[in-house]
Amino acid sequence: MSDSGTQSFHPLRLTSITPDTAIACHITEKLVKAGAISSAADDTMTTVFHRLVWANKLELVETLLRVDSTTKVATRFMATSGWNNVIHPIATAVGNNKGGMAMVALLMSFGGCKLVVTKEDFDRSMAAQLSTLLLG
Repeated sequence: MSDSGTQSFHPLRLTSITPDTAIACHITEKLVKAGAISSAADDTMTTVFHRLVWANKLELVETLLRVDSTTKVATRFMATSGWNNVIHPIATAVGNNKGGMAMVALLMSFGGCKLVVTKEDFDRSMAAQLSTLLLG
């Protein structure tokens, strides 16, 4: 949240509201080439990548998997919800009532997304949340 009480949006997240998917994917490619990364996280430690999985933006997620080298990290980074509650992007896709099975298939076909959450992945996500709470 910004000081004015409005939520700020990462440029890659804004592509999710672009009505034309082909244009949104083209913009995504340009943003990544200009330095935008899908592993950037908000104050709840939810990455841009995870937000797009939650929104079931299949074509945008596929584009990021193809063009953004940071998506491998983002596929393993868990969003936090309260203390000690984390959710993995694949779990978001499985539980998505917006037709998430295609998203599950896409994530499973990508080598970086794992079904098993390792202790290291969990610890990394919790450490990021803790540092945000301490610094925030």
